[in-house]
Amino acid sequence: MHHALSITELVRLIVEQIQIGDPPRLDSDDAIDPQTLAKLARTARVFREPALDRLWYRQQGIGNLVKCMSISLWEERPTREDRIVTEWCDCSSYLTFKRPVVPEDWERFHYYASRIRALDPPDGRVSCVGLAHGVFEALYNARLSSHLLPNLSTLYWDEGYHSTAFKFGTMFLGPSLTRLAIGVHTIESVPIAALLLAHLPSLAHRVRKIDIVMHSEGLIHDFFIPPTTLAALERLESFIYLSDTPLSMTAFTELSSLPALTTLRLEASSSWSGSMLVGPPVNMSHPYSFDALRNLEVEGRSIGSCISALNISRYPKLRAVMFDVDLGTSDTIQGLFEALSASSSCTELQRITFGVRCAYGGTRLDISLLRPVYDFHNLRSLILTPLFGVKLNINDRDLENMGIAWPYLDTMVFDYFPRSPSEVEPSATLKGLLLVARSWPALRRLQIEIDARQIDLDKTQQCHGQVVNECLREIHLCDSPVDGIEPTVVANFLSSIFPSVRRIETYAKQGESRWKMVEEILCSPCGHPVT
Repeated sequence: MHHALSITELVRLIVEQIQIGDPPRLDSDDAIDPQTLAKLARTARVFREPALDRLWYRQQGIGNLVKCMSISLWEERPTREDRIVTEWCDCSSYLTFKRPVVPEDWERFHYYASRIRALDPPDGRVSCVGLAHGVFEALYNARLSSHLLPNLSTLYWDEGYHSTAFKFGTMFLGPSLTRLAIGVHTIESVPIAALLLAHLPSLAHRVRKIDIVMHSEGLIHDFFIPPTTLAALERLESFIYLSDTPLSMTAFTELSSLPALTTLRLEASSSWSGSMLVGPPVNMSHPYSFDALRNLEVEGRSIGSCISALNISRYPKLRAVMFDVDLGTSDTIQGLFEALSASSSCTELQRITFGVRCAYGGTRLDISLLRPVYDFHNLRSLILTPLFGVKLNINDRDLENMGIAWPYLDTMVFDYFPRSPSEVEPSATLKGLLLVARSWPALRRLQIEIDARQIDLDKTQQCHGQVVNECLREIHLCDSPVDGIEPTVVANFLSSIFPSVRRIETYAKQGESRWKMVEEILCSPCGHPVT
């Protein structure tokens, strides 16, 4: 044996190169080639342990682990013979126990169980084995320790995949668990999920990421995270809550006390008018301060409830914020930005994403409602996505003011989906693009609606001097009208201020052919359309 193979770390690095496919769902490691690893474990002693660790690292359920127990304990049956499978219901076969579990059955189970680091949902790429109803209960009652998988770090526990076995999820909690994803599909399982969370402080207090997904779309359920649960998880860094039921004020208060929490995401699955929080504030004497929070995302909640939540909280380290809410009035939207300005640091916030929805259409919003966030001078990204007929009214002066307020911008997106061509009446012109190039030489992403007809291009071109942005390679112009203007003139103007642009994207058919001609000229070395 080569002396280099006596170095444990080197052997493990060699084993880690045996991998195929895309990254799985809950981890960044690449998918492994199980056949190659199995052969390596059987044929080379030096690679045996590292290969087995890699082979068992990630499992889709515990069917393979149960197969390592005594052969006299279990039998495998085709799934089509019965509908009593609780785990991985789409599997071609399932396991059932023929007798009670005895201590001797656990020897090989524990030998491999300690190698499992992640339990993932099925992805269709790997054939899996299901388990009958009684198997989970037998394992739960006969296990020799409270931690069935002592080194498990990632647990994806979804009722849709585990059915009646969902209630046994606590036996997978352990001191090594750092990420937990819980999926609930029925109201009956809501208290089971709450009980699972209640066990975290005692069984898995080192958890760093929690995802709670309530799949019962449109159903109202009384789901509340047990009090003091979140406050005890001092290492928690990310909390994602997707449910039509608002987060309790108690849970919100406990989250604000966590010293390591950097990501908070609250999303409703179907409602666009629900509250963000429920219950009275626990302490009205001072705002709740999320001292470590860097990313805040709220989707599917009422804009009024978002304002209320911002008014009672502070985010001194907030770097990125995303709101996707229902439309109230222009005043309430400006109120949201005012609350954001008051609750966040003007030097820390760098990315704002805001989406607003209106079911009736025809709503025009003045861009002046953004003035409360002009104080965020370190802003790098501004993405506004008003959908369903909500239109932003932006003119050239607005773009000039934004350039003064946000000199470091690298992403600017003003999206809009008009209902008919008659709604396309942009106020910004090609002169606005000149201001964009002048204000943001490092801009890499631009989406805006302009009117290419309302400008004297020759005069503008003469006055722009050496204004150049070489970073931008693509422009999305939504439904910008360009009829009546010679494509060559527009292309020459664009290439003079954005010399790297080679692609122009648009939405509807209006003006599409003429913008394509502009694009062809930009791509052509001779400066003429390609015929």
